This record gives sequence, structure tokens and C-alpha cells, in this order.
Amino acid sequence: MLASEIVPTLSRQLEMEYGRGFSVKNLRRMVQFAEVFPDERIVVSLVRQLSWTHIIALIPLQDPLQREFYTEMCRVERWSVRTLRKKG
Repeated sequence: MLASEIVPTLSRQLEMEYGRGFSVKNLRRMVQFAEVFPDERIVVSLVRQLSWTHIIALIPLQDPLQREFYTEMCRVERWSVRTLRKKG
């Protein structure tokens, strides 16, 4: 199997077994999430306090310090995704 076929194949298998939510686009975002937030402790904290939509908005931030700042503002100040997008 070619590397370019792995995510689409996995997507089909996961959607058959678990239903929607495992599209190719979502799986690629999940991989980005794992790359951007490699520390399991941070991940556990994030998924408890922020929505997946918040996380998707934070992933593209290139500067780790900037990403950490906006993550904390969302968590502490309870920013909505709209507020995050406006300020970020």
C-alpha cells in the first residue's frame, strides 16, 4: 500500500466500524493535533476543557508560545471559538 493511500483507507475502515467523524480531513487534523501537541498530559487537559473546534482553530498557529497563550485564554477566560478566531 502506498503512503498516500493509508489515510483514505483508514478513514473508510473507521467510518464503517464507528460511523461519521473519521473523514480523511478529520484524520489529517488528528495527525496535525498529535504533531502540534505531543505531550499526553497537555492533550488530556485540552480535550477536557476545549472543544474539537477550538483545537482545530489552534493547530495552524505556528509559534508555540502564541499557541500556548491562546490555549490558556480559551481555557481560563472561557473564550468561544468565535472569540478565539477574532483575537487570534
